[in-house]
Amino acid sequence: MEDQLTIRTKIGNWLGSNLAQWLVILGFVILTFWKDDLSYFFGLAFVLLFLWAKRWDWKLIGLYKPESWKKVWLQAVVISMLLLILVDIMFAPVLEFLFGGQPDVSAFDSIRGNFINYIILILFMWVVAAFGEEFVYRGLLVKRLGILLGNTNAAFWIAVLCSSVLFGIAHQYQGISGMVSTGLVGFIFGVIFMKSKNRLWLTILTHGVYDVIGITLIYLDIDKEVFNLLNNLI
Repeated sequence: MEDQLTIRTKIGNWLGSNLAQWLVILGFVILTFWKDDLSYFFGLAFVLLFLWAKRWDWKLIGLYKPESWKKVWLQAVVISMLLLILVDIMFAPVLEFLFGGQPDVSAFDSIRGNFINYIILILFMWVVAAFGEEFVYRGLLVKRLGILLGNTNAAFWIAVLCSSVLFGIAHQYQGISGMVSTGLVGFIFGVIFMKSKNRLWLTILTHGVYDVIGITLIYLDIDKEVFNLLNNLI
């Protein structure tokens, strides 16, 4: 029977083994500290290869079809607005006090007032961040690591914490403040993923909507003014 298994099935069986997934996660952690941009592509490559080998069983990373698209989109918009207020506005003074500044978003200065660059970044963000990062940080690190650690509630909390730390480190180009705020957002995404019974669509859409809001504020060149105005009102 073993001899009759296809190469695809054998690859799927090995990639689904505890040993293979521990090795991948360990490699991902090492790459995150050494060269974070490589860690993302390494993790995404594993996820896509794993899904291919398992004949695109998207449930393996928590990608279930929502019962109501309207409901999940509404939840994503509401959560995104709450994240904007909680992390980018209310948490801003804490970051400024502790680290002497706000997250460094100068990497996105090229989109300020430039509509073409703005649209390109929006499309890039949906593919690389909303889908790609959720596949890796929630679909792989939270779901698969949670299962490897024992598939218990405590195991998933540990997985959420680990993924949020790595998520923050992966955004070190935004400075220390950026890593801390992004790590907090990653932790919230992980909690949402866990509380929604490991259903990835909600975090994908929330991630996308949240980033669209932030990118749009930068494009309009009012990000600092809006945050400062709302922060003063609070």
